[in-house]
Amino acid sequence: MLSSDMMLQNRYRVIPPLGRGGMGAVYEAFDERLSRTVALKETLVETDELRRAFGREARLLANLRHPALPKVLDHFDEGGGLFLVMEFIPGDDLGRLLDTGRAFAPAEVLGWAEQLLNALEYLHGLRPPVLHRDIKPSNLKVVSPGHVVLLDFGLAKGNAGQMTATGGASLLGYSPAYSPLEQMQGAGTDERSDLYSLAATLYHLLTGASPPDALSRATAVVNGRPDPLRPPHLINRGVGAHVSAALMRAMALDIDSRPRNASEMRVQLHDTAPTTAAHTVPVTGEDETTRVAVAPARANTAAATSEPYRTPGRLVVPVPEETRVVKRHGGGMKWWAVGAVLCVGLVTLSAVLYLFFTGSNTSSVTQANRPAVGDSPRPAPSPTPAENINLRPEVVGTPAAGPEELAARERLAEKNIPFNEAAFARAVDGGDIGAVELFLAAGMSPDVRDSAGGTALIGAAARGRNDISRKLLRGGADVNARDGDGSTALMQSAAGGHQETTEVLLAAGADVNLRDSNGQTALIRAAARGHADVVRKLIRRGARLDVRDRGGRDALAWAEENDRSDVVDLLKKARARRP
Repeated sequence: MLSSDMMLQNRYRVIPPLGRGGMGAVYEAFDERLSRTVALKETLVETDELRRAFGREARLLANLRHPALPKVLDHFDEGGGLFLVMEFIPGDDLGRLLDTGRAFAPAEVLGWAEQLLNALEYLHGLRPPVLHRDIKPSNLKVVSPGHVVLLDFGLAKGNAGQMTATGGASLLGYSPAYSPLEQMQGAGTDERSDLYSLAATLYHLLTGASPPDALSRATAVVNGRPDPLRPPHLINRGVGAHVSAALMRAMALDIDSRPRNASEMRVQLHDTAPTTAAHTVPVTGEDETTRVAVAPARANTAAATSEPYRTPGRLVVPVPEETRVVKRHGGGMKWWAVGAVLCVGLVTLSAVLYLFFTGSNTSSVTQANRPAVGDSPRPAPSPTPAENINLRPEVVGTPAAGPEELAARERLAEKNIPFNEAAFARAVDGGDIGAVELFLAAGMSPDVRDSAGGTALIGAAARGRNDISRKLLRGGADVNARDGDGSTALMQSAAGGHQETTEVLLAAGADVNLRDSNGQTALIRAAARGHADVVRKLIRRGARLDVRDRGGRDALAWAEENDRSDVVDLLKKARARRP
């Protein structure tokens, strides 16, 4: 541990440490020769091999040049410690801001993601490739609006030699919530390991929740339990389904299931058509494997959640569009037994359906109206497609369909869109207003709920879907419906800064002062994220300025804490005007 004002190399005057780990520390220091502040990273090593590796990698890092990476200025050995001198980046890191309850808009986070993917493309494209191996919120700093810098290549943690990709095992520490399984097990890392860490970091920034660590996830899966990693769009409705799908793929436990490189991950983050996701799961008690592959969705729809959703009285699990069963030799039931069971079932079902549809007519036939002996009964005409649609499965709780509803369902069928709640949710999430109109015309309730308890209107508002929000409201959607966390469509729209959607909801009678489970109103959410125009609209509609959440903070306190100066001025002026 270095003491304050200690001088190193007759040049660097030490200031109290910025951070400390088991194998070293990071100090703020002043370069007396060049009169500038620097970051001084100390690493304690015990072998000559690690010392030589440190020297090699310090020279490699000194040649890195990228806007999202701090510059390495010098390195030296003194008093048994190895020191790396780097450009000093002031301000709080994103990990500390998350700890204070700071929330980040999805657009802001995705802007950082673009810069970080660019940095990883640069690092991974070097020869040999350079791996970071410690991407996490506390290693990210926002130095100016929209500009993020990736700090700390792990050398301060005693990981000398870990930067270059050599194909060997990872050395020493890791950060559990953000590290892939192969790094935690010491099985060797590559570029895709950094993509996992970046995805876990983006997950935390988008949801405000630290992701479960890879080892806990793997343990759950091996023991037959569901993966505890929830898709981020189910936690924060402002996150697009395609972004959620891209992050889930990048956080796959199997390294081969992740994007191959940073470029591919960028494409998936911006791609509204989700890629095929496959899982191989052994069937308990049978010697066969069921492989479920979901075919790519249409370009005008967003990824459907893989989680089940509830309807009154039963649990409905979305059915994949394509299912293949791959049979291993030597196990399972005999084919002839399966065929026999299917035949018996079909015969039984046919008999039941025949009795059901003909029983009532048969009982009403009398002696007088029976056909004469020798007459040939005329066959009934086959039902037309419009008539036959009544025999298709209905959504639970949906009343009998009229002619207009049947016609709308037929048009959905022509577009290969099934008439069910999951497909309706995909149309809303994907902004397919034509499909949404057909669903409503076909009799779909606008207030059906997803697995998180949210309605279609809440989902549309979170994404700023103005036209779809109007359609749902005209179709009878409850403007003040709440999801499982107590959030309303207005709260989600305000949090996302969607001005026009907010106006649509207010015009439809949205209650501006409702609170979610954390005691926050739409005004608090908008103020915390700096959406001044939305704050102004809410104040004009009578939003209360004195409401405090469960943490005791009102809209002004949140705006001040997050340095939203324009919103702070707006709220102070509003308070001055109100008695």
